[in-house]
Amino acid sequence: MRHVIQIFGSKVVLAILGALIVGGVSAGLAAGTALRPHSPAPGVASTNGATNPTATTSAQPTATATPTDTPTTAPQTGPTATPNGQTTLRGTISALPPNEPANTFLMSTRNGNRTVMVDGNTSYQNGLNGFGDLQIGGSVIVTATLQPDGTTYLATKVTGNNDN
Repeated sequence: MRHVIQIFGSKVVLAILGALIVGGVSAGLAAGTALRPHSPAPGVASTNGATNPTATTSAQPTATATPTDTPTTAPQTGPTATPNGQTTLRGTISALPPNEPANTFLMSTRNGNRTVMVDGNTSYQNGLNGFGDLQIGGSVIVTATLQPDGTTYLATKVTGNNDN
């Protein structure tokens, strides 16, 4: 008995025992809470077959858009699709026949070179009367349709661009 009193008389041993007791009680309470049955959602049967008509569910938070002062449209840098499936190309003429096939010119745009074909249905505007008026280095705006080959555009309109 004397050894037991000496052991329990030590402050270190008492501190350890206190921690074990408090920790054990806390763990037991947590385990008891975790094992306790909970109320099911409204209309859902519990394990004993009863339903809970009074339980409520909480609404989930929803995200809302925050308005900003940032413009919603970016400056146009490449081909622009038009409502009728055509594309608007802006750039300068970099090659003409004989360096290109007949009725074809190469256009340098911000997104690289584009091959443009013209035909009898192509119209010319703003100082251009026909294919013969095109010059290397001339600035143009072309309305065209991308062809099935994926690299050539067929122009429906070529407009001289005197703004550049």
